[in-house]
Parts: sequence; C-alpha cells; structure tokens
Amino acid sequence: MKLSALLTALLTTAVLTMDAAPVSAQNLAGVWEITRETGRGTTVQTLTLVVEGSTVTGTLAFNFGRGRGGGGGGPQSFPVSDGTVNGNQFSFTVTLSFGGNEIPQMYSGTIDGETLTGTIRGGRGDQPFTAKRPE
Repeated sequence: MKLSALLTALLTTAVLTMDAAPVSAQNLAGVWEITRETGRGTTVQTLTLVVEGSTVTGTLAFNFGRGRGGGGGGPQSFPVSDGTVNGNQFSFTVTLSFGGNEIPQMYSGTIDGETLTGTIRGGRGDQPFTAKRPE
C-alpha cells in the first residue's frame, strides 16, 4: 500500500513538473516595457512578444531621437527573430536598421513573474536590461 502511494506521488510530481515549462513560456507572451539609459538619456522601448510552442516572435518599438542631421527620427519598429523559450529562459534577436546599417542585438534572460531580466549583446558590448509589464 505504501509503495502505491509513493508511486502516485512521484507520478503526480512528474506530471506537474512537465506542465510547468509551458506556463512560463506563455507568461512571456504579451507587451513589455524596457527602460534603458543611453547616451541620449532614458528611453522606453515597447517589446511585444508572441509565443507559439518554444518559438518567440514579435516586435521592438521605440522613438529614435531626431535622426541624422537633426531631422526625422520618430517611431521605429523592428522584428524579433530567432526567438526561443525554454521554461523561464528566453533568447531572441532584434536587428536594428538605420541608414543602411544593420545592427543585430541578441537578447537573453529569464522571466520571473511580471519581470524580464537579462543581457543585450550587440555593437556596444553587453548591456543589462529589465522589462516590466506596462501599468
């Protein structure tokens, strides 16, 4: 009888553990705000993520200063590519494109409730980031 109870407990734990990864993956989906300090001051970027299975896609949008020569700039949006999620860990790439130059930025990190934390690896080295759900 005790062996039966032990097997039932182990099986229940295994099923609950297998079910835990998709919950974190689905929590990654949605809109996030990344606040970053740059040479031009504080910027807020809007990250919208879509999760299908372990694949992550979406967009990163933000206002880009005044543009070269003091004109233009304004809202910019860039696709999220090569994205994956495994449990609470994620990674994806956003390739910024300005004036014919492409600048890939690789994001990697973890999700913990309503907060994303991680590192952006790109042309200026590694930079930490934190994202929260908009209020």
